Amino acid sequence: MLQSNSLTLLVVLPLPVLLTGCGGGSAPTGITPEKFADGVHAVMMADRTVYATHVVTRLKGQSAPVKPDEYWDKWTEDSGDPHMLPLPAQMFRMGASLVNENPDAGFKYSLKSLWPLNPEHKPVSEEETKALEYLSEHPGETYTAEVTDADGNKLFTKYYPDRAVAAACWECHNEHERRGDDYPEFAKDDVMGAVVIYVPVSG
Repeated sequence: MLQSNSLTLLVVLPLPVLLTGCGGGSAPTGITPEKFADGVHAVMMADRTVYATHVVTRLKGQSAPVKPDEYWDKWTEDSGDPHMLPLPAQMFRMGASLVNENPDAGFKYSLKSLWPLNPEHKPVSEEETKALEYLSEHPGETYTAEVTDADGNKLFTKYYPDRAVAAACWECHNEHERRGDDYPEFAKDDVMGAVVIYVPVSG
């Protein structure tokens, strides 16, 4: 794991993460921002893998009247097909939007890629580009950094490799109409981008 700047600060979250010792009088021990990020990342990826593997991939292999489609939300009463479901990455990003808009969530997350089909999901800073390039070259590792957001808040940031976990994922990218000539040909377990978790820290 590459650490751009190590942290030992406690998380500033409205969560019951601060614990005391058995005697009740010892200093708070709590969990670190990294431990918190690892926990929520595990939940995110479990949910996404289940949806990609057991819903999207199965539907694509059937002649079901409902199908996963990138343009699932573009239909109207006059045109399009209402029997469509969002793709795994779209589900993930919709969840991120809800959490990021929730002031009580206490953290944010996003999905970034060096090769996004939607330009909105490109890295937006040198640090993000550096992190994504590192994960692409070191697919078994993670990347952490301390950054300051536009409001001056310090954030512990951890990047996790986003791997191709289901055929529906890499087949969609490999066959997409917007992929360029230099676009990678993805296969199972390839790093397609990064899940990024942002945790506010004090100090």
